[in-house]
Amino acid sequence: MPKGLPQAKRFKLILDDLEIFRNAHGGVIPSGLRNTWLHFHATCLTHIPGIRDIEGEVKKMAARATPGLKPGEVNAIAKQAEKKARLTRTASVWGDGRYHYKGATIADGLGITPEMARRLGLQQVIPALERRRRKAEVERQRRSENGAVSQEEYLAKNNASREKPWEKFGIGRTKFYELKRAGMLPVLEAV
Repeated sequence: MPKGLPQAKRFKLILDDLEIFRNAHGGVIPSGLRNTWLHFHATCLTHIPGIRDIEGEVKKMAARATPGLKPGEVNAIAKQAEKKARLTRTASVWGDGRYHYKGATIADGLGITPEMARRLGLQQVIPALERRRRKAEVERQRRSENGAVSQEEYLAKNNASREKPWEKFGIGRTKFYELKRAGMLPVLEAV
């Protein structure tokens, strides 16, 4: 089984993130990002099976989300999406002719920062730095659930190398650990 989500599900999540981004801007994409946002939206539609009129869907969304975008630009994006959607679907990401953008590429194109991705609760359209942070957090959580402790906690409990307790006894390190294992360490008197 391939790693990750199926493409249709992944692009549905990206479509949801694009909608969250649009709503965060009051329902209208800021000027300068409109063409890019509409292209990403149309690309998502090409991956979701069952949409009969992609060209019409793109034009409807353009009227709502990207007002002021020239009709020629909207038509070009809509026609390209319609053409890509008609291509035969294959199991190969590179073999079907559709665009397969990474979430980080979309985030870069729309100027989404790690802070913005966290604030908006985006799932797929996140910068690479935020993706690494999230993966590290999941890994930290997994390790913690399996009994791992932080480096600071470990060193607080296992600091014999720094404190060198064998020197207090006036013996060598090897002898100290031999006596400790045998439970024969003498008790030090407080001075």
